[in-house]
Amino acid sequence: MAEDILTAVPRFLLQQVRQHLARLQEFNAGMARMRTLEQRLGSPGRYKWEFRLQREPQVQESVAWLDRFTALARTNGVDPDAVFAALGGRPALEAWSLAAQAWRREGPPSAPVSDTPEP
Repeated sequence: MAEDILTAVPRFLLQQVRQHLARLQEFNAGMARMRTLEQRLGSPGRYKWEFRLQREPQVQESVAWLDRFTALARTNGVDPDAVFAALGGRPALEAWSLAAQAWRREGPPSAPVSDTPEP
């Protein structure tokens, strides 16, 4: 039955949906890796903040694309939630942790100023 819903979506569009879903899954997996790194090394929030800073623009692009797909699918009589479910689900982005929010507000510590010229 899941295969039936996938045939209602053009192959190229379905490929795009898969790519954007994969980006969200990879982002959440990366956030989990950063959480593990922070537990091992300390600096709560730092690595999640840096990871998010580097990747969130692309991830938000995927969220927006999937939102447009959802609207388009509904307009064409296709249940987007069924499409997402057939592809393993649409993951919600991991929320900002309190530690990462604090790091974001405060910003990283300034790098020490060096008086020696660079080579």
